[in-house]
Amino acid sequence: MKRYFWLLICLFLGACTTGESTATPVAQAITATPILLATVTATAEPVIAEINATMAVTPTHTPEPTLTPTPIPPPTGRIYFLWDPQPLPISGFGNSVQSLLLATPDEVSTTWNIETVLEGLVGWPAAVLSPDKTQIALSPIEDANQDGFASQEGYNRGFDAPNLYLFDLINAELTAVTTNFPNIRPWEIYWLPEGQTLLLGQNHTISLVSPVDQIKQIGPAFSTRIEWSQLSPNARLIIVNFVSGELLGLDIVTEEELFTLEGIGGRGLKGIWSPDSKWIILHRAPGSEFFFVDGKTFALSSMTIEGSMGLMAWSPINSTLVIHEFTDNYSRLLLVNPKDLTVEPLVEMSTDTTLGYLGWSPDGAHVLYLLKQGLTGSLVTVDMNNGEHQTIWHDEAIGRFNFLGWSPDNEWMILFAGQGSFYGRGDHAGVYMLHRRGNTLHQLVETSEFSDPYGFFWLP
Repeated sequence: MKRYFWLLICLFLGACTTGESTATPVAQAITATPILLATVTATAEPVIAEINATMAVTPTHTPEPTLTPTPIPPPTGRIYFLWDPQPLPISGFGNSVQSLLLATPDEVSTTWNIETVLEGLVGWPAAVLSPDKTQIALSPIEDANQDGFASQEGYNRGFDAPNLYLFDLINAELTAVTTNFPNIRPWEIYWLPEGQTLLLGQNHTISLVSPVDQIKQIGPAFSTRIEWSQLSPNARLIIVNFVSGELLGLDIVTEEELFTLEGIGGRGLKGIWSPDSKWIILHRAPGSEFFFVDGKTFALSSMTIEGSMGLMAWSPINSTLVIHEFTDNYSRLLLVNPKDLTVEPLVEMSTDTTLGYLGWSPDGAHVLYLLKQGLTGSLVTVDMNNGEHQTIWHDEAIGRFNFLGWSPDNEWMILFAGQGSFYGRGDHAGVYMLHRRGNTLHQLVETSEFSDPYGFFWLP
């Protein structure tokens, strides 16, 4: 009996000593929030079509970006852009003088180093990258009347004018292509695919220019002033829009006038080529009718939608067009096929919002748009495969917004946002890089109290 009693005591003491334990802390994940025609050729007759699209219900927007499962590598490469680095004066905006700047990522931090590679470019010169990405064509304002001063106001009054220059990105050399002020329309400068010749739109002529051959006029000198000219991406055809309302198709190789369209052109008309050169869309905002010109047959087709048309953008991989249609009762995005004039609904939006940007990803897999409600803006992507929406960037103080381009690997986008509707003192603004999956935002440069930068090229 005693033996049994002592055995029970021993078992009780052993249980007490083994019952102690140590608590293990649990790690808690913290979610990081990013800072922040009618005359045409006999090849085809115009087709007039009335299109009434019926909208389908679209998926609900994702309120916040979904965290990516793996870390996103930081952006790389080099970014060239134009910017006036002088702070804005206390009153007025003064005379803009741009510098060509180069931004490269710091190897240690996530900041970018900014250096000046060219300065003293008066006005707002155009910047056009050559096909081989080794040269930039620039059109700075110079002292045409030889009064010792060149300015944007001198250009506005007809005293000063631009000349054409080429800046070699490899050797950092600036070369004058013209010195006689040939009435360059600064935003109508196009490189030909061979990379040695540029096409210049002028007030009454279209010309080819190169450092070797200088200026060669193609086609006649027109008696009517040119409103704008648009070169097709394959550099075969240039559409010329005259202030008189006439449109002309000109072959830049044979100099043949391929077709003439009466009563469509003139002031206010916009023309945008598809990237594959198959179509050019013509539209005068905010009208409901727009036209397609076939880039091969030059046939004209017309299409009318129910509402008014705003922004539009071509797919980079095919001839699909996305357009913004709006009325007092609805606002939506539509996909349009110019070949058969069919319409497919894509996105339905609230009528108390506005569209601040519309575009595509370089692979054509996503449509991007900036939806604004007051100063609050959200950059949204729509997956063209499954229709899913994702908000990849959101800001509650967007007065103005510019989408500036894509990185060479098509993974990053570069954008500009400012608080005010126009730059000025007291306005906060900056240039940012955003990954296409969202969540990761890098500031390239803050531009508060400065004019807005432009002319961005992101190279490897």
